[in-house]
Amino acid sequence: MYFEDLTLDKLTNIVKEWGKPAFNAKNLYRWFYKRSVRDYSLMSDVSKELREKLSLQYIPYSLKLIETENSKDGCVKFLFELQDKETIESVLIPKEDRLTLCVSTQVGCKMGCTFCCTAKQGLSRSLACSEIVAQIQFTNTYARDVLKKAVDDGGYRAVTNIVFMGMGEPLDNMDNVIDAITVISDDNGLAFGLRKITVSTCGLVPKIFEFRDRCNAKLAISLNAITDDVRDKIMPVNKAYPIKELLKVIKSVGSRKQDFVTIEYILFGGLNDSKQDAISLSKLLKGLNVKVNLIPFNFNPMTPEFVSPTDKSIYDFYEVLVEKGIVCNVRHSRGIDINAACGQLKSKKKGI
Repeated sequence: MYFEDLTLDKLTNIVKEWGKPAFNAKNLYRWFYKRSVRDYSLMSDVSKELREKLSLQYIPYSLKLIETENSKDGCVKFLFELQDKETIESVLIPKEDRLTLCVSTQVGCKMGCTFCCTAKQGLSRSLACSEIVAQIQFTNTYARDVLKKAVDDGGYRAVTNIVFMGMGEPLDNMDNVIDAITVISDDNGLAFGLRKITVSTCGLVPKIFEFRDRCNAKLAISLNAITDDVRDKIMPVNKAYPIKELLKVIKSVGSRKQDFVTIEYILFGGLNDSKQDAISLSKLLKGLNVKVNLIPFNFNPMTPEFVSPTDKSIYDFYEVLVEKGIVCNVRHSRGIDINAACGQLKSKKKGI
């Protein structure tokens, strides 16, 4: 087993079962995550016996970096090889006031969204907690030591926000995703605030309820259409959980002011980007505690049936939502020149 698979509670239980004081678990976490020390022999405030036991049973997980692509807009995409030779992707996305990391939760995906490169790969398996956490550790170190983005205090910029929007459906790997969030949000670990962590789902309604009961990270739902006919065609999950069911869950989990739900709406030219679509979307979302991220589709030769919206249609759609009182942002495509969309780099390497 790998150390990154252990939440602090799990590690504390192990330490106590081995007859050692519980505080050793916090000390180990601080060495491992805050000081980035992977060698147990250097953890001077932990007993030698405990260090030796851990080194035999809980080794650090090691990702192998296969390829890095750097975009003109500052995005960096990583292709990692896992211990079983499978590959996954992560992306660093810089903005003026933040550095966001997009992580993967599965090798491939079984949800079948027709516009998604990862969906064309199918699902090989879900990632372990250690494989999710390792992406964050690696890229956070890369950001701090390689990118060297200066901030106001003269230091170097590290990852500020994490989005579970890479390869895979996070809620199809619920237990490991929640364990990973528990690890990275622990004050003795990487100490990311839960309001800086967003988990995106294609709309697995029962699992959305379960996720909100178990975790207070932010939630994003990919809607992408205002009718079941259109959504059925581009997102097969809609046949099981249609828009009406999604609206019910959004109303429920977003009932508290601080628990707003982000609605992701990809704009496809000629499919869902008309003014009437915008009016219909505003009616669907009226009275719900949501904000909308409009995401113009970036044309990809792997999905030639979909085209990008025009600048005018993007503007008109945005204006309609704002006029109707919907909180809305346009999230322009990033890393276009480096295959930064989910699954593109892996698909290119595999010749899919």
